[in-house]
Amino acid sequence: MLQSGIDWVIVGGESGPGARPMHPGWARSLRDQCDAAGAPFLFKQWGEWAPGENSTGPMKRTEHAAWWWANSWDMRPVTPTESMEMHSDDGPDLWRFGKKASGRHLDGRTHDRFPT
Repeated sequence: MLQSGIDWVIVGGESGPGARPMHPGWARSLRDQCDAAGAPFLFKQWGEWAPGENSTGPMKRTEHAAWWWANSWDMRPVTPTESMEMHSDDGPDLWRFGKKASGRHLDGRTHDRFPT
């Protein structure tokens, strides 16, 4: 007997030199839709870009940052001094930490559900 529907959703951001940011809202929306539908959700990685809460500590060098603005990404470098002066409402949506440093946490936890 064939089943209809989605058996498994795997989400991950891009890595490598030309990687584009993945908006956190996109990953959250997929996670929430999977929860509502009872489908397993696996968050594989952020890729090169991740939210600031995934940072390992204060900035020590200039990092690239991305702001979601008018349905596209506005990207520019931010120095450690500039980052200290930012308020939460003007801070970037994402930082380019690199794949390893960006990690796998979405809203503070890993999501590792597999199909049964």
